[in-house]
Amino acid sequence: MTTESELLLKINQGIPPDLQRRYHELIARRRVESLSEDEYGELLRLTDQVEAIEVQRVEYLAELARLFKKLFTDVMKDLGFEHRRMPEKRVTARQKRAVIEHAHDCCEYCRSQAQFAVESFFVEHIVPAIRGGKIELDNLALSCQGCNNHRYTKIEGRDPATGELTPLYHPRRQPWQEHFAWNDDYTLIIGLTATGRATVAALQLNRENLIRLRWVLYAMGQHPPAEVDEP
Repeated sequence: MTTESELLLKINQGIPPDLQRRYHELIARRRVESLSEDEYGELLRLTDQVEAIEVQRVEYLAELARLFKKLFTDVMKDLGFEHRRMPEKRVTARQKRAVIEHAHDCCEYCRSQAQFAVESFFVEHIVPAIRGGKIELDNLALSCQGCNNHRYTKIEGRDPATGELTPLYHPRRQPWQEHFAWNDDYTLIIGLTATGRATVAALQLNRENLIRLRWVLYAMGQHPPAEVDEP
């Protein structure tokens, strides 16, 4: 089991200096001149590494919080105080029904239909709780497991066309049709805006298994699903 001191050491390590230096060098150069194809590829790889390190740090922080919580509970118990866990707020059944009805039982990102999915869909926080998101209808969306896993705690992504950081698609505040469109055979989702392109890339909305499923369902007359309701 990792100790508190080990976790603190990992949290404080941060991004390796050489990686950080090269990352900021490419960012600074891109602002004043065009990068070569190899340099842009390197920048995307470095971006993935930086994001992965930040995600890992968040996980370390969460583990550290759990350790301190256990320590506090043990101390309170030793002192003779009864520690009562406060009830956690959860999405209510009424909220779930409202979200599912609004989404027509489809993932609000990749438009997969729950009736053809192998795994259950989630009613997720659009802005994650760890980033201050609340359990309110304006912050809840229906998501397939693939999109939910790829989004994780992201609220921003890189626009592949420009490399710029941009907010990801918000199903409750932005019309789907404004940011996305289907290709001719309805197998690929195309980003129409910076937000659309960043969301397609960050959530990998054209995952290989989805493309195959869309092709089969389209041939059966079961795809694409009904138009998304306006926010």
